[in-house]
Amino acid sequence: MTKTFASLLAKREQEEFDDEYVQLARDYGEAHPFSEAPEVFLGAYELFHGDAMRAMAYAQQAFSKRPLNFEVWRLFVRCCKALGDVQSLAYFEGLCKKFYKVPLDLELYEGPVGDVQMNLLSLGLGIGNYAPFAKARVRVEDGKFQSGRDLYVGEFWPRFYARSEYWFWVGCYEEREDLEAKSWIAEQGRGNADFVNRCGAEFVFDTMKAQEVRDVTIEPDGAPVLVPLAGKTAGQSVRFAKGDGSPLGLGDDDTSALGKWSFNFYRVEQPTRITATTETPFVLGAPVELRHSPRRHPVVLNILVDTLSWSLVRDRGYRDVPNILRFFSQGVIFDQNFSTSEYTFPSFAAIESGMYPHHNQIFNEQAGYELAPEYVTISEQMKKLGYYCANLLGMNTGLCSGASRGFDRIIGNGYCTPIYLGVERAIRQLEAFDECDQFLMLHTLDVHVWSARTYHLPPSTQTKLPLEKRLAGGNSTDASVYISGYDVYRDANLAGIHATDRSLGVLFDYLETHYAPGDYVVNLYSDHGASIFDDAPYLLSDHHVGAALMARGAGIPARGIVRDEITSSLDLYAILAKEAGFDVPETADSNLPAALGGQARRYAISNTLYPGQVYRCAIRTLDHEFQMKTHEFVDEDGTIDMRNIDTELYRRNCPDAPGGHERIEDAALQEEFLSVLRAHTAAIDRGGDQWPSMREARPEWFGTAERKERRGGKEEA
Repeated sequence: MTKTFASLLAKREQEEFDDEYVQLARDYGEAHPFSEAPEVFLGAYELFHGDAMRAMAYAQQAFSKRPLNFEVWRLFVRCCKALGDVQSLAYFEGLCKKFYKVPLDLELYEGPVGDVQMNLLSLGLGIGNYAPFAKARVRVEDGKFQSGRDLYVGEFWPRFYARSEYWFWVGCYEEREDLEAKSWIAEQGRGNADFVNRCGAEFVFDTMKAQEVRDVTIEPDGAPVLVPLAGKTAGQSVRFAKGDGSPLGLGDDDTSALGKWSFNFYRVEQPTRITATTETPFVLGAPVELRHSPRRHPVVLNILVDTLSWSLVRDRGYRDVPNILRFFSQGVIFDQNFSTSEYTFPSFAAIESGMYPHHNQIFNEQAGYELAPEYVTISEQMKKLGYYCANLLGMNTGLCSGASRGFDRIIGNGYCTPIYLGVERAIRQLEAFDECDQFLMLHTLDVHVWSARTYHLPPSTQTKLPLEKRLAGGNSTDASVYISGYDVYRDANLAGIHATDRSLGVLFDYLETHYAPGDYVVNLYSDHGASIFDDAPYLLSDHHVGAALMARGAGIPARGIVRDEITSSLDLYAILAKEAGFDVPETADSNLPAALGGQARRYAISNTLYPGQVYRCAIRTLDHEFQMKTHEFVDEDGTIDMRNIDTELYRRNCPDAPGGHERIEDAALQEEFLSVLRAHTAAIDRGGDQWPSMREARPEWFGTAERKERRGGKEEA
């Protein structure tokens, strides 16, 4: 621990908030510009001297640097109490209780307690994944707190930051079926812990940007408008009238039944008034203007193939992906692309924001934290350009973290997202909304592998493998990132790759048949790969972080496979910026590849920023790979003690070496990689300056040898 940090801790403990204390805090800030500590110390100073407003300003500055830090939360709690901000207080008290077992100050919740306050407390007590399920939803019943696992449905998803006019309202996805069949099922799952733990048994939610209204007038501006409507109660209906309120002249047919929690679209071409037929408001989805623009492409499609190891595909001579290879050979396929992280939660947010996890602060899936508003996601960029943005197949990943907040609509469920279903949804969507420009996304998990003890295997894996291979490894309870290379998992992974390629062939044929080459853009990528094809699982191996990245369409040159350039999954952001025509923010870590007119990056960085485990980092160039791991664990706030590390240096692409990597010694090259590492970790390297409060209150599981798989709020070894 540095002398300055120790002195500040001691003076704060003794409440010696004098001029020397202030100077020490400022000196520490100059020496450690990325640390939240100066603002935390100065906030305590201002509170002691009675200026809660200045203290809150320091708390907000600290939060922008380190939003998942216990000392920052404690400062916020004190500021909120002093200022009477009970809503923000609820969120930070929830975080303190969840992570560090700090009791709630129940007196602050006496009297009328608003839904917003309870939702923020639930958000603080919750997790950052598996929306719209809540790990600990809080309610006040009979004057007492009740907390339990629940889901948000038929209501808005909670948000810490100020909500815009239209915000995500969670409904039930239905095809051609009873208007209220799915809402009945969802109703049974409310408050049911088993339903939540199983992610609703793959129940599909239809989450849409919306608002609740009783009376609204839609006035098209030279183009028809699609109006999504849903009911809040069973049997609800609305009445349609002309813009001036006069009847349409259809008699009883002026009204239309709304499905409870189920959206339906209505085409409006003239000014139209829509009113509730009862006192209960209805749900108005953000209207969709049916208009094309020459500044946009009719279709921009992102396809995320979860866990697709492009390194494996390359090693196998591309024979497993004939349709993908044929289609994207008319564009670019980056053969040396690497993901930033080893699993979906941080990787997805990194791709969508174009930022490393320690820059966007989306790395701790156990924290209900949203990406700061100043960071603009891909979907937000596309929305600003006027696209109708819809994720038609996904896990609802990014709903809580904010990584998906630019979408107008998200159709999602827990784990089962078969690409054949996504392809059919995409084709129906393209036909139904062909009068506007669309930004669509499909996120499929067909390639993903989980333990055979708890998940179904592909049919061909079940029927074709000999019994010994079918059973070997089947009782493993390892998290997916640690699953070993048994034949059962390798076969399941390849079966998923084949199924994905087969179904995507149908979608590619549709696009080529129905659109001119200059009318569409398609990007296919993966968030990470899988190490099951390695001799032993290594989270940052070529197979595990060697991810897919390819593009085809308007403005993309037909370069085919690009083997002489290294890229990162972060670069999708810059690629889309070129394709769609938006600017890449200065905060982004994304880079436009040279193959597309940019400048080649020198290296790609992959790392494991997982609280409670050692930090690992791999830095790759086309010819070399630098591997590093710490001795200390990553803390809950994403910081690391980098003073004691182990490193290894390899030459890549050596056919005769194990795994194609040859261990080498090169002092100059080692120092070059260390310089890159120091720059990369500058914002999270805490050194020896650790808050005692965080060390003393670490959870029991912190630092265990094996990662825990956390599913729907339930922790499984």
